[in-house]
Amino acid sequence: MTVTFEVDLVHELGAGLPNANSYADPDQARDYAAGRHRTILQNLTEEQIEALLIRATDYIEQRWGRSFVGTPMTSSQALSWPRDYVYDELGELVTGVPTGVVRATIELAERAQGLDRLLPDPPSPYPVADADGVTADVTDGPLVSVRKKVDVIETQKTYGGAIGGVHRLPTATTLNGVSIQEFPAVVTLLRRWLKAGGSGASRFVRY
Repeated sequence: MTVTFEVDLVHELGAGLPNANSYADPDQARDYAAGRHRTILQNLTEEQIEALLIRATDYIEQRWGRSFVGTPMTSSQALSWPRDYVYDELGELVTGVPTGVVRATIELAERAQGLDRLLPDPPSPYPVADADGVTADVTDGPLVSVRKKVDVIETQKTYGGAIGGVHRLPTATTLNGVSIQEFPAVVTLLRRWLKAGGSGASRFVRY
């Protein structure tokens, strides 16, 4: 069996297409950005915007695909939406793709313009977890000294080298054991459609 991938954008409007690869189209993206006085998509071609929207949809599927409420409408659809057994705040059945999912896709597409990958590989050298199992330091040189304060359980490390130091980066909860960058505006738009605990508690961790 040969696996093929769509080169052009296939917009999911609620039919449960087996080849859909985006929750939004370029016209929606441009209108959404223009309504917020954003110009990041203004000078891009149709093909470039399509690629950004496909990348954004890939991220949503990889990051939250199994965390959405309800169940997929069909067994053959390519994306998580549309879904059955999904209700809004008034108890009305939701059909098609929720506005929040469409907007989240466009928000991510705008961010993808400045990022090589929305789901980047871990930094090199790979993070090493501290004793608490939560934080880790990315080091840029040989260890020069270590200072510990036992009474408050505090450790300070110093690294040499041209750059040196520890980089503190905003990340989300781990995905498959790897801390990933969070996009608060996107999480806020999708939270309504995620199962309890499915969004992952956003926090700042050191790696």
